Amino acid sequence: MRQDNISLVGFMCSGKSAIGRRLATTLGLDFVETDSLVESAAGMAIREIFERFGEGHFRNMEHAAVEEATRRNDCVIACGGGVVTRDDNVQLLRERTTVVWLDVSVAEVVRRLAGQPGTRPLLSGPDPQSAAAELLAHRKPLYERAADIRIPTSDRPPDEIVDRVVIALEDHDGCADR
Repeated sequence: MRQDNISLVGFMCSGKSAIGRRLATTLGLDFVETDSLVESAAGMAIREIFERFGEGHFRNMEHAAVEEATRRNDCVIACGGGVVTRDDNVQLLRERTTVVWLDVSVAEVVRRLAGQPGTRPLLSGPDPQSAAAELLAHRKPLYERAADIRIPTSDRPPDEIVDRVVIALEDHDGCADR
């Protein structure tokens, strides 16, 4: 693995934070979330950043968080769902981490969001399922392009997902990149 860092990318509600924490514990690595770095730097929640300054401002802050996180060693980095929309983020992740895509279905996103209404600014409209389907269709090729490893997460318990990531990382570590 590059610098012994692992980055988790994927759509919102794919499990990046929950799986990332468990994976870091399993592997004895530190854990960092780019969204937490953004919130700390801004002194406000991501939703508020979107409302007050817009998505473009958030994406610039997110890039700074990716730069900061990827300078660390021996960590699992949970990236925001849209991190792959910027080529400079993907380049940093590919150069400095092994990128694991946690792939989730739209139906699973909607199911997981049911208990968290209004928490995702990009899905806060009247039809979150259609918004999720459209956004995921746009981002899926970006996740595919960024990822070294793909792990399906829909309808799987967290411990199984972590086990699959560990096995995939072991298999990947002995292989040349793509």
